[in-house]
Amino acid sequence: VKNNLQLISSIISMQVRRLPEPEARLALKRLQDRVLTLAAIYRTLYTSADMGAVNVAPILRSVAAQELQPRGDAIEAELRIDDLVLDADRAVPLAFLAAEAVSNAAAHARAPGGRPRVEVALVCAQGTATLTVSNAAEGPPPRPRGQGLGRHLIQAFAAQIGSPVETVEE
Repeated sequence: VKNNLQLISSIISMQVRRLPEPEARLALKRLQDRVLTLAAIYRTLYTSADMGAVNVAPILRSVAAQELQPRGDAIEAELRIDDLVLDADRAVPLAFLAAEAVSNAAAHARAPGGRPRVEVALVCAQGTATLTVSNAAEGPPPRPRGQGLGRHLIQAFAAQIGSPVETVEE
């Protein structure tokens, strides 16, 4: 699976280099990032000793690194991720939800006079787990809330794991 996903990523990369339109190249680059995130998820899943009980902490760390890596040192990241064991049917949508949330947070993080910051926390307490992805941003969002593909994907992945999504802007 991982090799096939790497092949798809390479094909997308070849297509990106051929496109003259920046918007089309950006859309394909984001698709490529999603394919690479999927590869990272499966790499971590298949190295797990028990597919029926997977600790999602290493998966979420890997996903966050995959999403933040293209930005290099431009964004400061803080990860506080508790261990959480789930079955693969819940671990994969949670990892995709985290990937989309981290990508969105990084894309919209701004810190005038400093380095933008993205925080990812998975806190487990009293039988409940809460995933929080936050950033620092100033000014209005670049488009009305809820219209980006990332937000729709986050909602879909949350529905797969039976979880609500809450967005707070302060």
